[in-house]
Amino acid sequence: MVQMLLGLACVWIACFSALAEFSARPPFSPVHLASDSRIWNYHFVEAFPGVSLHRPVFAVVPPGETNRILVGQHDGRIYEISPLDAPVARLFLDLSDRVHEESEGGLHGLAFHPQFQQNGRLFVTYMTAEIALDQTNRFDRLSRFTVPSAARAAVGATDPLAVRASEVVMIQQADRHPDHNAGDLHFGPDGYLYVSLGDEGGQYDEFENAQRIDLNFFSGILRLDVDSLPGNLEPNPHAGVASGTYRIPRDNPWVGADSFRGVPVDPVSVRTEFYAVGMRNPWRFGFDPLNGDLYCNDTGDHTREEVNRVVKGGNYGYPIWEGTVAGPRPLAGPDGPDLLPPLVEYGREQGGAVTAGLLYRGPKYPSLQGAWILSDFWHGFVGAVRFNKDGSALPVDWFAWASGISSFAQDPLNGDLLATDFFNYRLLRLVEGPDPAFGEIPAKLSGLGVFSDVARQTPALGVVPYEVNVPFWSDGAEKQRWFALPNAGASIYQAGDGPSAWWYPEGTVFIKTLGLELVQGDPSTRKRLETRILVVNSGHVAEGFTYRWNDAQTEAVLLPPSGTNEIFVVKDPAGSTSVNWRFPSRRECLSCHHTSAGGVQGFSLAQLNRDVEIDGRVMPQLDALATAGYLHSIPGPRVRIPTLAAATNANWSLEWRARSFLSVNCSPCHRADGIAVLNWSAELATPLESTGIIGGIPYNHLGDYQSRIISPGAPDHSVLFQRLSKLGIGHMPPLANSVVNLGGVDLVRKWIVRDTPSFQSYEDWAVLTLGGGSSDGYPFGREDDPDGDGFPNEYEWLAGTSGLESSPELKLQVDVTPDGTILNYLRKANRDYSIQTTTKPADPESWTDLDDPQNAFFLADTDSQVSVLLPPGRAIQFFRLALNPR
Repeated sequence: MVQMLLGLACVWIACFSALAEFSARPPFSPVHLASDSRIWNYHFVEAFPGVSLHRPVFAVVPPGETNRILVGQHDGRIYEISPLDAPVARLFLDLSDRVHEESEGGLHGLAFHPQFQQNGRLFVTYMTAEIALDQTNRFDRLSRFTVPSAARAAVGATDPLAVRASEVVMIQQADRHPDHNAGDLHFGPDGYLYVSLGDEGGQYDEFENAQRIDLNFFSGILRLDVDSLPGNLEPNPHAGVASGTYRIPRDNPWVGADSFRGVPVDPVSVRTEFYAVGMRNPWRFGFDPLNGDLYCNDTGDHTREEVNRVVKGGNYGYPIWEGTVAGPRPLAGPDGPDLLPPLVEYGREQGGAVTAGLLYRGPKYPSLQGAWILSDFWHGFVGAVRFNKDGSALPVDWFAWASGISSFAQDPLNGDLLATDFFNYRLLRLVEGPDPAFGEIPAKLSGLGVFSDVARQTPALGVVPYEVNVPFWSDGAEKQRWFALPNAGASIYQAGDGPSAWWYPEGTVFIKTLGLELVQGDPSTRKRLETRILVVNSGHVAEGFTYRWNDAQTEAVLLPPSGTNEIFVVKDPAGSTSVNWRFPSRRECLSCHHTSAGGVQGFSLAQLNRDVEIDGRVMPQLDALATAGYLHSIPGPRVRIPTLAAATNANWSLEWRARSFLSVNCSPCHRADGIAVLNWSAELATPLESTGIIGGIPYNHLGDYQSRIISPGAPDHSVLFQRLSKLGIGHMPPLANSVVNLGGVDLVRKWIVRDTPSFQSYEDWAVLTLGGGSSDGYPFGREDDPDGDGFPNEYEWLAGTSGLESSPELKLQVDVTPDGTILNYLRKANRDYSIQTTTKPADPESWTDLDDPQNAFFLADTDSQVSVLLPPGRAIQFFRLALNPR
């Protein structure tokens, strides 16, 4: 067993002839870097200090006014903030007893009529509900309110009760789910009211609204004539429409339609209110005040976030498409030229929910002039979409960070960009330039202090190298890793296996140099490309930036926040490969190093649990780090800590090697709390049976409805394999990949072909061996022992034995000899066995794993007989064999 552990394949390290002497820990950190560094070129400050709000969702300026902003809260209360040079919040309208706040319900949007100062009209969208006993009947509501004439322009003079009493419900439609309500509304340059609506909620357009124009008001943008102008049309009958409250502009795109995408529809049932359709959750949209173009964010499902330039009659494809990739229902109707692609899109490597949006036209930020400004709600990044002269869009430029931004507005006094901060209950103001409260990032790697000799990459005193078992794939890059703690008393705390269980002191720095061997097999052609830095800030969130090495390999220079690309040609015996190397933006650094994945990848027990060479001595890396105080503690016994297995180490089971590969390359997103919350997990801490990988239904079938996440024995029908093996927009992992990881792909293919056909869930085993149809109730429970052999059903299932016949091969054989005690057992392939011991066998809490290298965590590739020799002279002990699900 010890030889097996020592035989783990190592990642390439640019020659660690000797690691730093851990026991001689320096009393300081050499890194010249503040924990809060100037990562971004813009930052946010509180717009109106002292003004307290509660979960604000929008901010709107009445037309023609310059000294008042109305802010709506999720709970249904709308406040007037005025005057803006000495702001005070006053209640403007209280709908809290009418608004249903469940999940994404609540108050959604507000728009003032263009002639508000003359007619006092404003329009509001919100969710309301009728609740009786255990039944909640939800409704989406569009209402008109009127502000009394005496209060229209007078700051602080509005009577909330009078406005509330003026409500006229225009549309109220039943909604079966609290999510995906959209509800933004604006008057267009044509004087009509535009209203956005989501797909009614649920997963994957489950109510089948997104490609319908003849049912209800979902999944698109409406265009309404709220002034009921002569010549416009009455709406078609609908139970939720209040008669006489609006008309249909006669040039709306589906007026008189008798078909939709080639399918006949009844003209009387057509919702002629629609201006555009095929959207999932168009939370915020807006017009360009210069030319009237309409832009709209559409919050994605699990694959793409998109911004659309909305045109009359446009169909934006959901759920047939999500962005430019196949959506969750790719066969939901005839495909054709009527489905419009997004103006710009981004995937889960950059964010998870596009929300706030505004076309900025103002004097304050020249570099943002004419750009569509957007926010990613959950990840907190704020970006700009700029346009070419032909109107096409450039990729999103992420330029600032503020989590939970729900909407944008412009300060009418000075043109500042304002943002509603849903999480922190305030309004924010965008300021150009890095945050002056944060520290400067050194312009050169030599100024950072991590290397005493930059050209040789000699770590400075206090910078500690470390090695991992399985590196993340980065286009074949070779990597070196170090870390530094902020002071002599600092330690890294952890409470289990997995990145999210670790806690890093503020100011902890991780350093990684990446390079390519430009001629494979020739070490002299190794070229350092970049050195990436992660620093743990005061909020204990990791932030990243990178230094690009010069051609002389003597220095590296800090790259701007946007990152850059460069082509490198790598030669091997088969020819040449062009590597489109991505020097990541600071936004992209956090695609993997996000908080739900612990911030730092690679620094986990399973990665660090290996032997390393320190000053000519081979020793366990975890022990060395703990002895020197870098790790505060290690859960014992250390020998039972799981170990990631390299793809090339055939001693380990094929399945464990494949799952190790998937854990490293997929689990930062595909995890219970990850940014790709799908129906499978790559976390090793989750037993395979519970991951949803084998036989799981994929979100996107890639056009093959027979496919599964992994289809047992069939790589060609396994979506996971297809996405690993093919480049393009659907390739996984989605970041830093321009070259397919052939070794990883081959490993997963072999696992699918050889091992997955024999996979058997506990339910399947119980049905076949116990003769039952369910594992609920005796004798089908996992802890039951119907054959009375002392081994519960779960143990029998894992060992592949019968639950109705005694299985002596499961028992631990104990032989006492003059040479010591010999413990023998049959180890089945790909099963995690552990010898446990106690001196009080009647006490179930007293059993512990035997702390001996011969009992180390290991999953073998074949069945084998194991003999563990314990030396004589030990105190009297009892032993048993445990079999753990993995």
